[in-house]
This record gives sequence, structure tokens and C-alpha cells, in this order.
Amino acid sequence: MPGVLPVRRGRSRSIDPDRSAEHPGLPWPVVAETNNPQISAAQRRAVSELVAIAPVLDDLAAALNGYEVHLVGGSVRDALLGRLLLPRTAAHRLAGPGGSSSAAQDPYGALDLDVTTNARPADVLRLVEGLAEAVWTTGIEFGTVGIAHRGWRIEITTYRADTYDRTSRNPDVRFGTSLAADLARRDFTINAMAFSLGPDRTFTDPYGGLADLVDRRLRTPSAPEDSLADDPLRMMRAVRFVSQLDVTLDPALLAAITGMSAELARITPERLQAEL
Repeated sequence: MPGVLPVRRGRSRSIDPDRSAEHPGLPWPVVAETNNPQISAAQRRAVSELVAIAPVLDDLAAALNGYEVHLVGGSVRDALLGRLLLPRTAAHRLAGPGGSSSAAQDPYGALDLDVTTNARPADVLRLVEGLAEAVWTTGIEFGTVGIAHRGWRIEITTYRADTYDRTSRNPDVRFGTSLAADLARRDFTINAMAFSLGPDRTFTDPYGGLADLVDRRLRTPSAPEDSLADDPLRMMRAVRFVSQLDVTLDPALLAAITGMSAELARITPERLQAEL
């Protein structure tokens, strides 16, 4: 079936060349065989949305040439849901150059992309200098550089391999060296998928996030007790996703949230408010 994403594993076949021809810089060489029509439909939606923003992706890949660059997290999830091109609410967007997330004060639009890379923040700042219409560094201590480009707000974050002492409210942020380690630390499987902006254009899904998305199931990449102990705020995020994405909590995740709700006392009111 033409128009589905390339993946790293599984049987593959050639894609419809007419789809690749829509944008010469965005090849779609192989796809995974699947008998699941819902997965095929999700992949076709993602292709349609990614082709629509191909100039943005190509510009970013060119600016960070020589480094690994992946669309990741909510951007991949939303592309598979057909929601990537929809404006997000102000509460779930980057703070702009002035530190405000208010839609009324934001001249850069409400369309976000999340990107991860092995480039360090200082390198990202240097490489996007000729690309960005605006740059903000409010999250640079966490490895994040924000830029505005072609009407999009792009959050570029260095691979991370955070550690937690489970008594503090924030992780010990450590930069990582691999996509695999970066995806392993993420909150839910549906946010632990990545799409390479390099020449191979591969789709990486080590924890079955696409299948979970199709089944409307919310799971954690690791044992839910470990994930929630690392960051109890994920409990609130899970509740929000149930409402926003029409997903159902995996039984193990539901049990962990029920038994660990007292851990929310570790979270600052500011973080709770931002999540909600």
C-alpha cells in the first residue's frame, strides 16, 4: 500500500514513486508490510502531514548537517494521528523569546515541532544562526534551543540520558549520545517514536508506540512504577492524555498511578499548573 512510513525492521517494499516526487528532498524508500489497516491508515496520515512540512524539515536537516536529527515525541505521535498541522493550545507550546506562552502575545504561531539531536546546545545555536527567524534559550539548561522558522516553533533538544534520585523534584539532566537512550527515558510509548531527518528517513519505534496509538492504549516504555517514580508528574500527563487523545490507561499503568498518587507531593505547584 503506497504512502506509509519507512521503518527500521520488518519486511519492506517500494513505495509509490508519485508520493516521493511531491518533494524531491523527502524520499520514502521502503515501508513495513502490515495486515493492520489502522496502522496503514496512520502511516498514510503521517506521510501526508510530513510531506506538507517538507521544506521545514529539509531546512533543519541541512542546518544540522553532519549530526543525527530526528523528529520525535509529540510531533511523530500527532503526525500519525493527523493532528500535526493543527495549532496547539498555548499551555502546551514553547515559551517564546519573551518567555510567554500566551497565544495573544506570540507572533510565531502555534505550530510546534519537537526535534532531538546528538548536537550539543552550543553547536545548535551556532548552526541555526542563519536559519532561525528568532531564537530563545529559556530551556538551554535542559539541552533545548527554541527557534522560529517558516511559521513553526521548533524545539531542538540534545539527546538526554537523565538520572533521578527520586527525592528531588527535577531530573539530573545529562546529555546522551544515542537515540535509543533518549527514547528509553520518555514518558509513554506513544511519545517514544522518532523519524529521522537524515537521508534514510527511517521510523524508529522500539517500544511499540504505533501499535499502542492505534489501539488507543497508554503505556510506559519501562515498568510504570519506575517511570512514575522518576517523574510523578507523568500521572497528571496520563490523565490529560486520556482526555485529549481518547486513550485508555494500560492496566499496569492504572494500578501504578492508583498506588503512587502520594508521590505527586514532590511536584511543585508551578509544574502541576503548567501540565494542566
